[in-house]
Amino acid sequence: MPKNRRGSIDPRLLRYADATKPFLLALTGLGVVTALLIIAQAWLLADVIVSAFKGGKGLGQLRSPLEALPFVVLARAAVAWGRELLAARSSALAKSQLRSALLEHVGALGPERPGEQRTGELAVVATRGIDALDGYFSLYLPQLFLAVIVPIAVLAVIAERDWISALIIAGTVPLIPLFMALVGATTRDRMELQVRTLQQLAGHFLDAVGGLPTLKVFGRAKAQIQAIGEVTDRYRRAALSTLRPLGQIRNSFILAVNEDGLWIVDQHVAHERVLFERILKQRAVQKVESQRLLMPIVLELTPAQQAIFTEIADELQHNGFEAEPFGARSVAVKVAPAGVDAAAVEKMLHELLDQISREEQSLNLEKIRSRIAASIACHAAIKVNMP
Repeated sequence: MPKNRRGSIDPRLLRYADATKPFLLALTGLGVVTALLIIAQAWLLADVIVSAFKGGKGLGQLRSPLEALPFVVLARAAVAWGRELLAARSSALAKSQLRSALLEHVGALGPERPGEQRTGELAVVATRGIDALDGYFSLYLPQLFLAVIVPIAVLAVIAERDWISALIIAGTVPLIPLFMALVGATTRDRMELQVRTLQQLAGHFLDAVGGLPTLKVFGRAKAQIQAIGEVTDRYRRAALSTLRPLGQIRNSFILAVNEDGLWIVDQHVAHERVLFERILKQRAVQKVESQRLLMPIVLELTPAQQAIFTEIADELQHNGFEAEPFGARSVAVKVAPAGVDAAAVEKMLHELLDQISREEQSLNLEKIRSRIAASIACHAAIKVNMP
C-alpha cells in the first residue's frame, strides 16, 4: 500500500479541528519573539565576554548589558511557558473537536457501516490515536516553527556583521535537517509498525469477544487464546524495540524512554523473560544447552518429590539436566542447564518438584515444559544488584 506523503503540517488537522488555526498563528508570533530574544541574549553575552577579556572593561562598565541579560532570560522563560500553556489548551480543544467529528461520522454511518475499519481499530483511533496529538501540539509544532524562524533571523544578523561566516553557516545548516530526516524516517517506520500491530490486536480481541458466544457453541473459544497471544507478543516486541536506554538504577532497574514516556524495567524480570522464550525455542528444536558440574550434586527427595522426578525425568533430560538414582531416595545431578549456578541447582529442583507436585492434576506436558523453562530462566537470570 503506498504511503501518503503530507507536508510538515497535516492539512486534515486544519480541516477538522478549527482550534489549530489560531494556535498556528500564535505560534508564528511567539516564534518571532523567541528568535529576537535568542539574538538579544547571544548579543549581550558576546558583548560582555569580548568587552571583559579583550577590551579589559570592569563590572562598572559592563553594568548595562549585565542588567539587561537577566530580563532577556526571564522573557524567554515566560514565552516558553506561554507556548506550553497555549499548546495544552489548543491540544485539548482540538482533541475534543476531532472526537466529536469522529463520533458524528460513525453515528452517521450506522451499525452497518461500510469499509474495512473494525471496532477495535476505531477504538484505538478514538482513544490512543487522538491522545497522541498532545505531543504533536506541545513538542512538534512549536519546534517546527522555531526551526524555521530562528535560523533565518540569526543568519540575517550574522550576515549583516560577517557575510563570510553567514555563507559557511548557510552551507552547513541544511545538513542538520537531512540527518534529522534520516532519524525520523526510521522512527516513523517503527511507529507505523507498532500502530498497525496495536490496531490488529485491538480489532482481533474485540471481534473475538463479540463472537465469543458463537465460538463457544462450536467449541472454538480456546483456539482464540493462542491467536491473541501471538498478536500480543508481536505488539510487545514492536513496543520494546522503540525503547532507548538511559541508564541503570542501583544495579536493579533499567531506565528507558520512547514516545510513550519513561519506562522503568526490572532487569531480572526482563532477562528472565528472554531466557524463558529462548529455552522453549531450544526445547522445540533440540536439547537445551547444558553444563557438566565439577562435582555431582546429591539431592535427598521426599516420596512425593521422587514420584514426580521419575515421571518428568525424560523432560528434565531434554531441558539440560542429567541425573541418575543414588540410593533409595536420592539422585545425583551431573549436568545442569547452562547459566544456572551450581549452588542453585539443588534449591531449583526442590522448588520445581514441589510446585509440580501441588499442581499435578491440572498440568499437561506443555504446562510441565513451561514450568521447567520458567524455573531455569528464573535461576539463570541476572540478579538484583548485579551490574
